[in-house]
Amino acid sequence: MSTTSNGDHIADEIRAAWTHGAEDYDLDAGHGLLTPGVEDAWISVLAAALGEGPKDVLDVGAGTGFLSIPAAKAGHRVTATDITPAMLERGRERAAHAGVDITFVEADAMDLPFPDDSFDAVISRHVLWTMTDPRRAFSEWARVTRTGGDVIWFDGLAKPGSPVNRARNLLSRAAKLVTRPEDHAHAHHYDEELVEHLPFRGLQSTQPIRDLLAELGATDVSCRAVPRLQHAEESVMDLHKRLAAGSIRYIGRFEVTPTVKATIATSRASAK
Repeated sequence: MSTTSNGDHIADEIRAAWTHGAEDYDLDAGHGLLTPGVEDAWISVLAAALGEGPKDVLDVGAGTGFLSIPAAKAGHRVTATDITPAMLERGRERAAHAGVDITFVEADAMDLPFPDDSFDAVISRHVLWTMTDPRRAFSEWARVTRTGGDVIWFDGLAKPGSPVNRARNLLSRAAKLVTRPEDHAHAHHYDEELVEHLPFRGLQSTQPIRDLLAELGATDVSCRAVPRLQHAEESVMDLHKRLAAGSIRYIGRFEVTPTVKATIATSRASAK
């Protein structure tokens, strides 16, 4: 998150939320590779997205290494960044246990400490919706990506509030009251004041993302659902989460073309 656009207060809130939840973060069905089936699904999808390696890959908002570790296992040279030291420390432990070499760096996803053209690809998972300034985030990710490389992100789209989905959410709340599952994600919830600063939270369509990227010169933007990941993650969820309407898992990507590079350079120059 940015430590400049809304002051240190927002960054401190975000860091505190994830610091508090770092220890049990990987135990939540939406955050950890809990079964071989879930891990295999992610490894397969990520390998297809990145293509043949080895490549220099940056994982922004990497947390405990959910994407970093599979990417490193696939032979890529991976750098993982996060704003929260506690998450990075957990990531280092997981990488050591997995036997992979990953460089972990504490960094703001919207103000990266790397020179231009440092990586072949930038990847992220469930990070875009947490950005207070998505334009700045995409600009930074494209800045550090070499021309011809890709910016790739995994995120979710909220399902519309149809009668069926509202009924599912009611059933979900009832099931949670009955089963009383342990909630490992409790510490990762943002308060309402912070949520107001997240323009891409709760999107039901990728159109706002496409519109923003078009302003940055990215015209060939791909966003598609990933049923394999959806099914794999839902298979390990508690009953109340499976019943809820939830979100649609998707993968987005765009190529960093000379036009994108020129647009970003012009914007940076005008901002000085």
